[in-house]
Amino acid sequence: MKRFTFDIGDDGDETLAQVCKATGTSSKSEVIRDALAIYEVLVEKAKDGNSLFVGIDRERAFELVMPALKRAHKLALNRSRAQGSAEV
Repeated sequence: MKRFTFDIGDDGDETLAQVCKATGTSSKSEVIRDALAIYEVLVEKAKDGNSLFVGIDRERAFELVMPALKRAHKLALNRSRAQGSAEV
């Protein structure tokens, strides 16, 4: 397993602690691994042009907008276009 060291700041540390407590997760590392797994799915879905909506039901849902996900979609489109023009 790879080991990473990064600065997160006091607010980030507190957020990690709160998420650990709210989810019954045993470590901050586990929270980060879970978050990365979710983020990976979001990026894959965004590349296909999908959006993420959050809410109790469809009528009260709102779109979760993340600039990185929009960039992932744009990059995937550009790659697809580039591959299409290279095949011609």
